[in-house]
Amino acid sequence: MNEDIDYMAQQVLYNFGVMPTQFYETSMSDYVAAQRAKAPKDRPIDPLLLAQSAGLA
Repeated sequence: MNEDIDYMAQQVLYNFGVMPTQFYETSMSDYVAAQRAKAPKDRPIDPLLLAQSAGLA
């Protein structure tokens, strides 16, 4: 597991320029949440808001 975290730190450094100290000081849950974030257009739409925007509610 430690090797996997070290490898992620290496990839983040190479691909995004994030220094290892920054990577290791950030919690893994924060990192995973950032990786899983979706653009607003890719997020699910609240059905009530959709109906309201269409003038149906």
